[in-house]
Amino acid sequence: ILKDWPMVVHVGLVAELNARIAHIMSREKLDLLHASEYVTEHDVARTKYFKKYFRVDIDDPLNYHLTVNTARFSIEEASAIIAKATPMLRSQ
Repeated sequence: ILKDWPMVVHVGLVAELNARIAHIMSREKLDLLHASEYVTEHDVARTKYFKKYFRVDIDDPLNYHLTVNTARFSIEEASAIIAKATPMLRSQ
């Protein structure tokens, strides 16, 4: 949405499929089957939405200044990484 705005930092959050399913199982209190369906449906919907309205491939790493694997870091750690990197990325 803010692709061409100066001073905006684009961060991609990624995680392996199994980690995302486990997260949804915990957060939404779903079993494995329903959590898998949830993740798959949301992935497809998100991809279609961004292609339709913004003409971008959300899986293209060149769309992001920084990508954080949330399976490797807690939410707090990922937030700290992003906060620490943002001033450096804005200056480029």
